[in-house]
Amino acid sequence: MRSLSPLAAVALAAVAAGCGTNAAPPTGRSQSSERIAVPWAVAAVRDHGRLLVLRYRAGGCLRGDGRAVAIESRDRVTITVREHEARPHSAGNTVGGCSQVLLLNRLHIRLRAPLDKRQIVGGPRLPNVARRAGVRLPS
Repeated sequence: MRSLSPLAAVALAAVAAGCGTNAAPPTGRSQSSERIAVPWAVAAVRDHGRLLVLRYRAGGCLRGDGRAVAIESRDRVTITVREHEARPHSAGNTVGGCSQVLLLNRLHIRLRAPLDKRQIVGGPRLPNVARRAGVRLPS
């Protein structure tokens, strides 16, 4: 019978242990997720008022896969940003397991009509991002 080389033995042990698979972590924790509304802010208005650049909170238990929805009317644009929030749990009880790193990710929203004097509403909102970026929005 032929013996395995040391490298092949390590690779075989890794496969047998479940490395590189989507198996649950060895602690027995698994994750579910739910799409929740997250804080956002307008960071820039481009393309003659038709493109809004948003920054939204990600990191921690937030997966960074944000999606923005804009509902436009004659006098306002209502924005909501939602992303998946991981819910680590063990036997139904929430436990720690999310990173401590918080990020601001970017999204673009293309409006059907220029923003002009329409008010941007919706939330939750990130404070001070638009002001720091020098963005002037209709009030």
